[in-house]
Amino acid sequence: MQRFLRSALLRFALTAALLPALSLVPVLARTAFAQSGKRVLVYGVQAQGRLGDLVPQTSRAVTVATTRYAGVQVLGARNVQSLADLRRDPGLLNCAKPECLRNIAVALGADEFLVTTLVLGANGVVVSVDRMETKSGERINREEEVWAGEPRFVGPLAGLLAVSHYNDPSSLTPGTLELVPDVEATALVDGSSVGTASPAGLSVEMEPGRHEVSFEAEGFKSGKTEIVLMPGQQLRVDQTLIESGAAAAAWYESWWFVALVVAGVAAGATLPFVLGGDSTPPVTSGPLSVTVPGP
Repeated sequence: MQRFLRSALLRFALTAALLPALSLVPVLARTAFAQSGKRVLVYGVQAQGRLGDLVPQTSRAVTVATTRYAGVQVLGARNVQSLADLRRDPGLLNCAKPECLRNIAVALGADEFLVTTLVLGANGVVVSVDRMETKSGERINREEEVWAGEPRFVGPLAGLLAVSHYNDPSSLTPGTLELVPDVEATALVDGSSVGTASPAGLSVEMEPGRHEVSFEAEGFKSGKTEIVLMPGQQLRVDQTLIESGAAAAAWYESWWFVALVVAGVAAGATLPFVLGGDSTPPVTSGPLSVTVPGP
């Protein structure tokens, strides 16, 4: 009996002594990972099914993915407050495939990137986080969990939606827009002038993301072009401006021409057209006719 008690006390003492050390294992592992100098891109959410209101799921998914990499240099991770914020986010890119996400990770210099997928299941929202290696594009591991509860439905989503979350878009590597109108014009990006552009082109550095490009010139009309600029990308935007005065004159002349022809037909006049030959065709009365001489 004494031997048993002595053995039990010894095991208890050893366990008590080892517990603090064991509790440090996750911390040490995380610290070692953080000190490895890895840069991780937390790139948004893919959604499948009727996940119309993505805000609660998006915020939670990004938070979970980010906290798992505490201490690591996270290149992106920003929670949003509304679905409108997602649409206005400069990082909102039409990019849902891992290959596209990998290109972004390469441009940002990330060693790894995460692909978070939300799928509406029978028992709630199924969340999977794929940890991907940027260099090889291969998946390192996948973690899945189910969040109970129904998301609020505000409408169906077509296909996949990928949203990038950035702490500060201005901290990313800027891209370059080459703005090339066919005439000298004021170049506007997102409604603000960025300078005067000529056919030789105007180079402007911009934050990565979605932008709207247009041009203004006196006497010309220009449409708006929506573009998506990737970090570090050089993107050329060509624009042909329509001369508003010339368009009006062409319409004016065409209108009068039609009016004259209609008036001539109504009066019973003959409008001959001679294609080749030197002879003068006879003038006849009756409906509008076209005279084509023989060979």
